[in-house]
Amino acid sequence: MDNTKKDKELLAMARQAILKAQAKSIINDLKDDHLNMINSGQKKNLILKNDLEKNNIEISNNLKDNMQEMQDLLDDIIVELDINDVEISALTDDAKNSISLLKIKNPKLAAELENNISAKNRKKSKIIKKQRM
Repeated sequence: MDNTKKDKELLAMARQAILKAQAKSIINDLKDDHLNMINSGQKKNLILKNDLEKNNIEISNNLKDNMQEMQDLLDDIIVELDINDVEISALTDDAKNSISLLKIKNPKLAAELENNISAKNRKKSKIIKKQRM
């Protein structure tokens, strides 16, 4: 395989990995927003539950069920976000490996691709942990 063809393949692999990582990152941002919205609702439910308990008022099954459903949804979203974080990291590593091989032949193009890698780490927000009801 000649060098030009190999360079083009490395370039294509790097670009593809970068685009996939960016797409996953956008998905993570949306899911993180959804997670924060649900977490906020769960906090309100916990405050209500604690207020009811302080006043010795029985907690309705509806509130308990709602809290459990929200917690299950939070747990599912967290798992999805963690999986996406791992995939983004792997894709970024793939792109960096291709770019490092490309640097030898075409440093200018490799530098441009490196600037396109914007792997941002998701902030681990404070998520309501499952509490016994």
